[in-house]
Amino acid sequence: MVLRRACSSELTALALTVLAATAAAASTAGCKAIPPPEAGSGGSGTGSGGSSGTGGVDGGVVPMDAPSQEKFSAGDMSMALDGACSAVTSSAKLVPLDLYVIMDSSKSMLDTDANNVDKWTDLRNAMSSFFNDANSAGFSVALKYFPDEQDGVPETCANDPDCGGKGPCEQRKACVAQGKFSMSPSQLCKGNADCTDEPGSVCVPVQHCKMGEGCMARNCVADMGASCPSDCQAFTGYCQGRDTCDVDTYATPSVAFGELPGAANDLIASLKNHAPSGYTPTGPALTGALKAARARAVDKPDHKVAVVLVTDGLPGGFIPGMPPPGCTPTDPAEVASLLSGKMGLAGTPSVPTFVIGIFGPCDLQQGNTQMPKEKLTSWAAAGGTMSAVLVDTSLDVTKQIQDAFKSVQSKVISCQYAIPKDVVGGIDFKEVNVVFSSDAMMTSLPVHYVQKKDNCDPNTGGWYYDADPDPPTNGNPTQIIACDKSCNDFKAAMGAKVEIALGCARVN
Repeated sequence: MVLRRACSSELTALALTVLAATAAAASTAGCKAIPPPEAGSGGSGTGSGGSSGTGGVDGGVVPMDAPSQEKFSAGDMSMALDGACSAVTSSAKLVPLDLYVIMDSSKSMLDTDANNVDKWTDLRNAMSSFFNDANSAGFSVALKYFPDEQDGVPETCANDPDCGGKGPCEQRKACVAQGKFSMSPSQLCKGNADCTDEPGSVCVPVQHCKMGEGCMARNCVADMGASCPSDCQAFTGYCQGRDTCDVDTYATPSVAFGELPGAANDLIASLKNHAPSGYTPTGPALTGALKAARARAVDKPDHKVAVVLVTDGLPGGFIPGMPPPGCTPTDPAEVASLLSGKMGLAGTPSVPTFVIGIFGPCDLQQGNTQMPKEKLTSWAAAGGTMSAVLVDTSLDVTKQIQDAFKSVQSKVISCQYAIPKDVVGGIDFKEVNVVFSSDAMMTSLPVHYVQKKDNCDPNTGGWYYDADPDPPTNGNPTQIIACDKSCNDFKAAMGAKVEIALGCARVN
């Protein structure tokens, strides 16, 4: 049953039953909503097409393959909507979910977890399990890695000619006093002219040393006449143009959208054949992912499309704080604005972004000046998905990543429902109602229509279409969306049941 993959764990009995009124009933001034059969009974019905026996509704959840046109007599929803009408039911269909996964494959993904397994292996195993999971069936997934690298450009360089026109060959350098060495260089530089903090300082290559006690990173710079400890080695150069910052490159997936489980083999094969290298052009990668997701949403208006960012670091190039030209946005606040703006959450169609961060315990410490936890959470909030999922490599990484994708499954479409397309005579969007009931309620109650998301009240909730069908907009809706308050009520209620009634005057 497809409903299973879109509902949160609290909402164990959410059912979407579409009640389609007959042509005669549609002309009636008022009407009663007609309930589905009791769970497990099948219901005998009052007209043709009624079912019998024990097939019916299993545990209060309508199967996706339920009969498409069954008639029932009036029941406990008669108090919800005024009047009387006959009705037929159609199978429940939650909005199909498409995910554009943009995956960080920078060389830091080769860092190891507590079991001395590199993060890339953990991630590959977890995502392969997600692709093969029976609960993922029906999802469509596209996959793209970043950075995407220019062909033929070497991974290291000693000088500009080594880069073959994709230079310059960048060297990681920092300032140090003449004739001295420092184990805590604080000012990065490209030349002596950048060393302004201390007069007479010079710009020299940075050496990376073995990790110190606790989470103390150790780097060293030494001018001529001084030397770093013997466990320190200079960073090799990196060609500035090796990692592409082209948005369209990241809008072209490595594996195109395909529906699971059929697409699983191609996705898993791609993961097996890809290896981490390079740095972290997050800004253009996310911009390209949003562009691709928006194009998919336009092409599939009856689907919900979301971006999933999987990363182990903040935006940056080979030289921290000095990204390659045009590789924007790089500032975390600007990335948040991108996700919340017209390319993302505020766009039409709206594209939310989920954020999964993979970090070592040192990265997640409160005193970390990079603050990856706070910054990635701000991205998730800007993308409309509340908070980032942060994976700690000192724990079971594979399980944490699997749980993160389950969170994506439950959050993104648990309160978004597809409008049926096969109703005889078409749908009058002014005669659509969302009806809610639970074990604690004496009768079903209609949820009021609010026209648009901006009208959602945090205290009373409501529902709206993804496109306003009323004048002057006259849009063509494909989805019914519950306001956050109503959605939370659905999730919190025991025995919750959501139904959509067609053919009765809309409750505003």
